[in-house]
Amino acid sequence: MHIYKTHRFLKRAMAVISASVLIISTSVTAMAADSTYKFSDIDLEVTIPEELICFTRSTTNNNAYLDKIGVDDAASLRASMQAANVYLEAVNKDITYELVVSSQPASKELPDFNNTDSQQLNKLFNEYIERYKHIEADAFTEDITDSEITQHNGVYYFQTDITNISKTKVTVYSRKYYTVMQGNVYTFSIQSKTNQLDNTMTKQLTEIVQSAKYAPVSKSIFENNIVTELLSSIITLGLPIGALALIAYLLNRTKKKSAKQIAAEEKRLKENMRR
Repeated sequence: MHIYKTHRFLKRAMAVISASVLIISTSVTAMAADSTYKFSDIDLEVTIPEELICFTRSTTNNNAYLDKIGVDDAASLRASMQAANVYLEAVNKDITYELVVSSQPASKELPDFNNTDSQQLNKLFNEYIERYKHIEADAFTEDITDSEITQHNGVYYFQTDITNISKTKVTVYSRKYYTVMQGNVYTFSIQSKTNQLDNTMTKQLTEIVQSAKYAPVSKSIFENNIVTELLSSIITLGLPIGALALIAYLLNRTKKKSAKQIAAEEKRLKENMRR
């Protein structure tokens, strides 16, 4: 009888824990599914297609996809992103291509593209293409194969298609959008190591560029690495501890009830014997 009741309480405890896990998992998934990213350092907001796996400078070790990109520690990923002026990196599930959003302060000689006339913009474009049309380095050669000035949501971009061939004969195909806004250089790029870029890849990149909003962004606590690591620890460690505490509480409560029931039964038996 008492064993049955204890078992029933344990079942109830596990049901409560399962419900808690489901609620928290749903919340985490909803957060992960939110494809809008804001960066206060560069006053930029972008929307990323939900099927892509994203990494930012706030990525923590709790991210289950770190091993997919060959990273063991989130701190090293954040450091490499900062060193390369990268704010967001997104990959597809098969890791056959990646998208990168990067930015850095523009030199004083570079005016905002939207504050220049067409003649000056064309001059800047020609200088840009001349500078990067062919790069020969120790480890690779790189060539611009196509280029044009495009406009998305009223913002001008230098769009280039690039082929990079390493000395080991590995070919990387990429497309890049380059603009100067708010005194910053912004670059949106996609690259594939498996084959040439297809329409799906280039469409995703264009959609990200079209989603870009260049406006003041308020600083968020989630951009702080310490805060994000702390929240990550709370989710990964706090939930099991809370579950164990709940089980212990219910077991203790069950024991107390059982003891009271035993005492009550003994009292009834004694009263019956006296009769």
